[in-house]
Amino acid sequence: MIIHFRHVDENAEGEQSRDKGPLAFGESTDEWTALCSLHTLTIYEQAFQNDPSSPHKSLVDDVTDYGDSDDGTPLGKLLAANWEADARALWAMLRCGCEAGLNGDKMVGDFNLWSKAHAADDIDIYRLHILLVKEIDACFPTLAQATEELAKQLEKPKRRGKSRVQQD
Repeated sequence: MIIHFRHVDENAEGEQSRDKGPLAFGESTDEWTALCSLHTLTIYEQAFQNDPSSPHKSLVDDVTDYGDSDDGTPLGKLLAANWEADARALWAMLRCGCEAGLNGDKMVGDFNLWSKAHAADDIDIYRLHILLVKEIDACFPTLAQATEELAKQLEKPKRRGKSRVQQD
């Protein structure tokens, strides 16, 4: 299965190949489009509302919540990523692509059946995570900007006591 992410520019200059699609999912050459949209959020939330492995019941929060084990480095994010949430998010994006008519007459069925159908597939899960986050960010740019600004604020060192200007 070759997966194209609808909002990820596969021809962007200056990006490394891991930051661009398409993504090989196993050895099949069938081409699919994964789409993040408001409808994708609905698909995800309806499918996983009772799933205990979905702590937030929300695609965006489940995929982007790295928890306390994230030390802010790329390796920290890699180790802290919720890989099961990534699989659920990919399934919801593929299903949305089908429902939007982007995959011809192909359909993605139930998550568990889809997951079992791909049990032997090789996949670069780190690259999958990067592409999922890029698709989410491209679909919800204001959310992505707010998240980035918050991360920058959290990275700023906190000053203790008065500044030199205040002391004089």
